[in-house]
Amino acid sequence: MTPPTVTRKPAAVRRAEILAAAHAEFALQGFAGARLEAIAARVGVSHPRIVQMFGSKLDLFLAVVEDAFDLIESTFESAEPTLSALGDAYRRLLQNRHQVGLVALQAYAAAGDPTVQEAVRRRQLHLQKAIVRLTGADPMQVRSFFATGLVLTVSTVLDLVTSYFFMRPVVFLTTSAKLCHTRPAFFGLPYDAANREEPTRARQGRAAAGARGRPAGSSTSDDGGGGDGEDDDGSESGDTKAERTGASS
Repeated sequence: MTPPTVTRKPAAVRRAEILAAAHAEFALQGFAGARLEAIAARVGVSHPRIVQMFGSKLDLFLAVVEDAFDLIESTFESAEPTLSALGDAYRRLLQNRHQVGLVALQAYAAAGDPTVQEAVRRRQLHLQKAIVRLTGADPMQVRSFFATGLVLTVSTVLDLVTSYFFMRPVVFLTTSAKLCHTRPAFFGLPYDAANREEPTRARQGRAAAGARGRPAGSSTSDDGGGGDGEDDDGSESGDTKAERTGASS
């Protein structure tokens, strides 16, 4: 009986398969928990074959990290060169390629290893430079962008984006430099301007009243007394308390 013919896959194809399996294993188990044997079983190859193609588990993990950062950077490169468009593209990437966010978080978690730390640090700085190159963002905008990106990554991994607080995708960062430094809008997080308008007006009113030496909502009468039965500090006056007590008795 003639034995079945075994078709050997090209090295590039086999390498891509191993890398995809490693993405899945490291995303779930992390650097410390992942095993080369488990990765080999996912692909249907032997453990020595992985060592032959990638080297040690550390080398394979670094290859996965590099691949994840390459994917993030290529996503930014293909988006419209604005912070809001890049933020939107990253949100879609996390939703469509769930392992990317997990691998990124596992890379940060494994940064206690000096080799991993150096690799992740290098790619993080390179990504920051890419944001500046693509959008012209200033340092404050870049910090806000990456801080919010980390929140979005964690939220996606924990599936918080389906909750009430993460339902509506919005603009990440306003193009106004003034607002950008004082009130950045997070991509992937709700920013309801209508709901925030009134609290903002209240703060402005308190600030304006404080500048005049009078609390917001106080009376503008000549005697300086509080309006609606309130003292200058906003609390009820003694007469008002007495009236309320008498009415209730």
